[in-house]
Amino acid sequence: MNFPEYVSFTLKRLEENGYSAYLVGGCVRDFIMGIEPHDFDITTSASPDEIERCFCDIKTLDVGKKHGTITLVFEKECVEVTTYRIDGEYRDLRHPESVTFTDKIEEDLARRDFTMNAIAFSPIRGFVDPFFGREDIQKKRIVAVGEAEKRFCEDALRLLRALRFSSRLGFEIEENTKKAIFEKKQLLGNIAMERINAEFCGILEGRYAAGVMAEFFDCLCAALPNITPVDEVAIERAFDFCLMTKLCVFFSGLCDVKTLSDTLKHMKFDNNTVKCVTTVLPLVGVYTSKTDDADIKKAVSKIGAQNAEILYNTLYCLHGDKTYLASVEKLYGFIKNGECMTVQGLCIKGNEIIDLYKINPAETGGILSSLLCDVIEGKTPNEKNALIDRAKMYI
Repeated sequence: MNFPEYVSFTLKRLEENGYSAYLVGGCVRDFIMGIEPHDFDITTSASPDEIERCFCDIKTLDVGKKHGTITLVFEKECVEVTTYRIDGEYRDLRHPESVTFTDKIEEDLARRDFTMNAIAFSPIRGFVDPFFGREDIQKKRIVAVGEAEKRFCEDALRLLRALRFSSRLGFEIEENTKKAIFEKKQLLGNIAMERINAEFCGILEGRYAAGVMAEFFDCLCAALPNITPVDEVAIERAFDFCLMTKLCVFFSGLCDVKTLSDTLKHMKFDNNTVKCVTTVLPLVGVYTSKTDDADIKKAVSKIGAQNAEILYNTLYCLHGDKTYLASVEKLYGFIKNGECMTVQGLCIKGNEIIDLYKINPAETGGILSSLLCDVIEGKTPNEKNALIDRAKMYI
């Protein structure tokens, strides 16, 4: 295995000072699967104080010191180094009340969620894999470490983490682990919605989201309010599109705008996401058969180019009609050609109409909208003199 220099340096420094040190968790799993890791976690027999002494010449952060973690800050990267530990009692379904440091890597691995994440690797000592995680990776299955129900009662978010890993990797969830997920799904009601939101989006972004969301829909219902049954085919089609399109597809069953808005806000989505989804979805039924040039431009004038793209991509996902994909291509062709699709693109401004016709400024919005519609429909060219003459019709 090849690691970044700062990771190799950290492992070597700890070993040179008499401590054992291993890479652990997701980076080891990804290496085994041939995926390039982006984050590296190191676990060691050194105590937090000993870690700080080993790296007295390196900037460190001790915000996680109580739980055994010291963060090393290198020029462009950071790496967390954590003492082998045994977790105490979990009372909030998320975090242990206390931790006990240990000098046994196997005891540290025993507290982890799934066997594929309970593998440690050292360039010097090789693999430590007491729960046969490498075998489970080879068999493409997700297995809880030890007793599945206990793992989920310790940290209920692990229920959704299992689904996220299955959605991302295409791994099957082992039967005992799956049974425990269904039996403990109500525990998700005690988890902060911000954390649920992050896992939900991770599931939705996965290549295998459609099947996972359909199979574990009851579990999602325990975590999320007001959701409707998953359209597997539509979710499958949505994989190639942005998260906003995926959200529109997933929530397309919520037709009432207030319910949709309340649901997204309850799930702690940001204001831009709420605005986009609640703008696009009410138009899905309206634009089902509207894909000619004028209607595409009208969609842009109504909701903007970015939202129009999401609208047509959502329609494609829901209906499978590639006409909607062609509509997106047309839309960006219009933009490239500088065609007028918004009031701002008209060759006349509201103050010019006011000056020419001495009208109430409050009337200009409606006049400009009418002129834009005429330009889009080809009833008048987007030329100043033509627009001035056309404006007389609306005064």
